[in-house]
Amino acid sequence: WSQIQDLRALNHVFQSNYADQGQVEQAYRLYTLALANKPENGAMNRLVETVGLCKAAKWRLAAAFAVIGKQDIATQLTKDLDWNIAPYRNMGGTFGSDLRDQAMILETLTLLRDATRSAIVAKEIAQKLGKTNEWYSTQTTAYALLALAKYAGGTTFGNMDFTYQIAEGAKLQAPSTKLPLVSIPIENIDKNTFKKVILENKGKGVLFARLILSGKPAIGKETDFASNMSLHVVYRSLKGDTINIKALPQGTDFMAEITITNPGKRGSYEQLAVAQIFPSGWEIHNARLMASGSNAVEQQSAYTYRDVRDDRVNTYFNLPPMKSVTYRVQLNAAYQGKYYLPATVCEAMYDAAVSARQKGSWVEVLPDESAVSMR
Repeated sequence: WSQIQDLRALNHVFQSNYADQGQVEQAYRLYTLALANKPENGAMNRLVETVGLCKAAKWRLAAAFAVIGKQDIATQLTKDLDWNIAPYRNMGGTFGSDLRDQAMILETLTLLRDATRSAIVAKEIAQKLGKTNEWYSTQTTAYALLALAKYAGGTTFGNMDFTYQIAEGAKLQAPSTKLPLVSIPIENIDKNTFKKVILENKGKGVLFARLILSGKPAIGKETDFASNMSLHVVYRSLKGDTINIKALPQGTDFMAEITITNPGKRGSYEQLAVAQIFPSGWEIHNARLMASGSNAVEQQSAYTYRDVRDDRVNTYFNLPPMKSVTYRVQLNAAYQGKYYLPATVCEAMYDAAVSARQKGSWVEVLPDESAVSMR
């Protein structure tokens, strides 16, 4: 009963979000027409009078009025509005988020020449973009950077004057630029000497420095992981029996079966992608190129699109709450040798908080015993 209540509450939230998004989309249409010097004044006035117009739509509509020179209406529309948007994230549609909407608010404040509030919002957006433990979609990141660029366009920056040294004994660098941002790649550094980066500000302004590291796990060092979804991979014979893939006789036909479940905590998932990369000693049986395939393989869940390549299969799909999907790929142990089976990964393409991974392992293709006995 508690799960049903939670789902009803979630459904109410999603319905409210979709209603708000409809208002935001209409406001954005009017803003776009205003930018094109073809404003729809009647529609703009009608939207202003809409009862229960959401905050994000008001801010976007104010931008439309500001663009056509009606600053007084735009100011009146936003004078009592704050810029705090309830957290949300769309996996489809406009791919919107609370940060994307806040960036639109900054864009409006810049048009209104509201220096006080725009400075506060710009700082908040910059801080959110700077979080290393957060992930944003292309839509959110692009709009946040666009809004910050428009805000910074009216700001004068002095020379960025500093020196830096990367690793002990490295040459002291002294760049000088009027650009507001400098990116310095760190490459081919000896890990034994790379212990610290020395930075000295010789200019009059404040510098904000960040050291960003990225990489990928070494072979065999991946770990199982699950966030807001579950993923399970099992390998079976074509009859459906579970098999051990650590050592397969050459010529064995079998299948990879993957099951993904949406626990329902974040509503319906859209734009999901699961990537299955296989060892080079295994061959993929592409049923679309064959007269027929295994019935067990063909009996699987529906998907939006499947991309079958030489070494991998990428499957794209949506997944309602409290539901599971199962996908199968027919394989053949074709070439003798020892190979590495990479991790299987499933994630929402526009929300990294929804993802799961099953770690990889070493596998071996052994000589066909029947072929050996015939020699």
